[in-house]
Amino acid sequence: LPDPVVGFQAVNWGTRRFFNDI
Repeated sequence: LPDPVVGFQAVNWGTRRFFNDI
């Protein structure tokens, strides 16, 4: 199973990229 912390960091990075694209 993936590390919850790694998953959280991936979601956080995706959110930052999403807001950067706006």
